[in-house]
Amino acid sequence: MNRTRVYIDTSVIGGKFDNEFKEDTTLFFERLERKKIVFVISDLLELELLNASLIVREVLNNYPNNFFERVNLNEEVIKLADLYIS
Repeated sequence: MNRTRVYIDTSVIGGKFDNEFKEDTTLFFERLERKKIVFVISDLLELELLNASLIVREVLNNYPNNFFERVNLNEEVIKLADLYIS
C-alpha cells in the first residue's frame, strides 16, 4: 500500500500539546494511526527532540517503526536544504 509521505519536525509533535494546534494535530496523528500517511523523520528531528520536553520526546515512541520512514542527513540532503534556503 502506498501511503502519503509527510516530513515532520518537532513543531508537529509539539502541536499535540499546544491549544492552538491540538485539534488539527490530533486529526493528523489519526491519519498516521489509520495508515493513511507515513511520517518521514530525520536525524535533525532526533537532534531537535533532545532539547524538547519529555512529553514531546516520548510521542513517537507510542508508534511502531513501520509508521515512519527514516531519511539520513547526507550531502544530497544538505544541498537540497541550502537550495531551499537560498
